Amino acid sequence: MTDRKQAEEALRLNQDRLAFVLRTTGIGLWLNTLPLGALNWDNRTRELFFIPPDAEPTIELFWSRIHPDDREPTRLAVEAALRDRTLYAIDHRAVNPDTGEIRWIRSVGQASYAPDGTPILFDGINCDITDRQQAEAVLEERK
Repeated sequence: MTDRKQAEEALRLNQDRLAFVLRTTGIGLWLNTLPLGALNWDNRTRELFFIPPDAEPTIELFWSRIHPDDREPTRLAVEAALRDRTLYAIDHRAVNPDTGEIRWIRSVGQASYAPDGTPILFDGINCDITDRQQAEAVLEERK
């Protein structure tokens, strides 16, 4: 087997493994170029934010789906992660504009930087934590 064939096979195997992990965990991916405009989201992330598969997510659409009470904390978390070169990690709510359904989402990501220090990519994951948030609310009510 040639080096090229081995590399292609290793890449395919890694892609299959990643697809398996994403499929079985329910994690969604976002792989975005900065500055944020059009967003590169996989189908799971689109689903978490109530974005139809045929719609193209944008930063404006993202902000419109974030619960109004969570927009400012989310914006500040993004800014801090980019400025301080730290992990972006936040729990926020997405709202379905058609039904009012609320979904809690844990978002975690990090930027990549050009040699001059300019942030160029902002990539991460999302996962649904609605069940956890609801269970915590029930426990808090029982206190």
